Amino acid sequence: MDKDLVLKHALNNAVKHNGTCMNGSVIAGVLGEKPELKNNIKELAGEVGKTVVEVNSMSKEEQVKKLEELAPEFLEEKKPEKKELPELPNAKKRKVIICFPPEPSGYPHLGHAYASLINYMYSEKYDGKFILRFEDTNPKKSEKKFYREILWGMRWLGIDCSNILYMSDNIPRYYSSAEKLMKKGHLYVCSCAQSTIKDYRMKQKECRCRIRKPIENLKLWKDMLSGNTKSGDYIVRLKADMKSKNTAMRDPTMFRIIKSPHPRTEEKYIVWPNYDFSASIEDSKITHRFRDKGFELRVEVQNYIRKLLGLKNPWTYEFARLNIQGSPTSKRETRELILENKITGWDDFRIATLRGLKRRGIQPEAIKELVKEVGYSKAEKTIDMDMLEAFNRKALDAKAHRYFFVPHPIELEVIDAPEKKLLLKKHPHSEKEGVRRVHTKKNFYIDKADMKDLKAGSVFRLKELYNVMIVEKSKNKIKASFMGDALMPDTKKIQWVTKEGFIEVDIKIPKPLFVKGKYNPNSIETLMGYAEETIRDINIDSVVQFERFGFVKLDSKKGYHFVFCHK
Repeated sequence: MDKDLVLKHALNNAVKHNGTCMNGSVIAGVLGEKPELKNNIKELAGEVGKTVVEVNSMSKEEQVKKLEELAPEFLEEKKPEKKELPELPNAKKRKVIICFPPEPSGYPHLGHAYASLINYMYSEKYDGKFILRFEDTNPKKSEKKFYREILWGMRWLGIDCSNILYMSDNIPRYYSSAEKLMKKGHLYVCSCAQSTIKDYRMKQKECRCRIRKPIENLKLWKDMLSGNTKSGDYIVRLKADMKSKNTAMRDPTMFRIIKSPHPRTEEKYIVWPNYDFSASIEDSKITHRFRDKGFELRVEVQNYIRKLLGLKNPWTYEFARLNIQGSPTSKRETRELILENKITGWDDFRIATLRGLKRRGIQPEAIKELVKEVGYSKAEKTIDMDMLEAFNRKALDAKAHRYFFVPHPIELEVIDAPEKKLLLKKHPHSEKEGVRRVHTKKNFYIDKADMKDLKAGSVFRLKELYNVMIVEKSKNKIKASFMGDALMPDTKKIQWVTKEGFIEVDIKIPKPLFVKGKYNPNSIETLMGYAEETIRDINIDSVVQFERFGFVKLDSKKGYHFVFCHK
């Protein structure tokens, strides 16, 4: 086994992550350079394990110096490749108008983020106009809280929502356009049963309603608007092409009666346009549009409607959805999980709603970078959390405050310890972030796992404090003696909290909610431990790094509950 190869990747990983390297990352680095070592993975894992312990015991200065000797190329600053969105056809600066049109019928999720950011980033690229357009033409689905949630989600993602349009405000225009087309014989009122309509579409057969004259259709239309008819009695259909290979063109529904209060217009309207009709008109006001490929068949329908109305077609591109592996992808599925008490709600940190991702500690800029990375295409995309976490780690590393945390605590008494008053940096690379004030005496808590391979006579260092030597070791307590302040090479460094100044915390660690398509009942692990008492300064929802453990988000101060983000 090439020990220098392992060492240089361990040092590189440690230098990049504040002096601490992780086994998995080192193995990945080694295999990236020499994939053939997969055949000796057990031997490699053993060598990596030993090297990680060795490297983590070094000071950061020692790590940098050793890496400079062994692999100076790793220390050369490489400018990251900036991901750019491809150019749009027929796009001119300050002339591009783009919209994102959510239906206010549910909580925004990663799919909404993906679609909205693609559209928004293109509007920024061309100094254009971005419109948040609520497609709220189904009063049964639209709810006030979902308008608020979508608006919150867009703003959280950093999207400028100064231009908002509600399609429910434009009903009079849709009515006027419908009457115009009805007079020309392009729309007709249909009274067939839904089962008949479905059957005729399959058989490519025209129904008897299709031959009604415009004057008859207009009379029935007025009856629909007056409220003299019931839901389901009549619908308005587009006279398109019942023989078309595109099933969406077989006389699709344009309007239907829905006698249900609307959250914005209340009971003002009872005849509502369907998506194809209202979107055709609204999309004529924009230049470019990205949307889910589930709408691919609707392009021909909407272009036809715009042609009949003398409106312009925007440039449109349909892309595949973005899903996270192990997380539910539909509202129905999520709702069932809530009703069955398998998740706590729409902000559960195991699901990919924007509320859930925020609660997990995911940063908006990480989502934005993910969208840039995956781009857009018609191929289905399912990513795992590792990919999003990689971008999130980069976003957090530059700003997250650092604190000591001890899982599985065991007591340590340093018999002849000097009292110390420490000023520890909240961030290793920034004086501006301030300091933590810690007062130490002789009693501490340390992680039992750190003591596993140490015995009487072993020397280790309490990180940022001093060196100690084990004098006596029992199951529940370790006694040690003070061994001086100076850094000692090849000495293991460990986290600690003082016995007089700690806070008991619990950390919820999310696991995949679904494994191989089945609900995972063990999708949350709870870890108890002690954190330094300066975490009292942390605000709810703040993400910090528990050193050598990972990034965590403060979920509640009533008991100090944290959610684990990632390493």
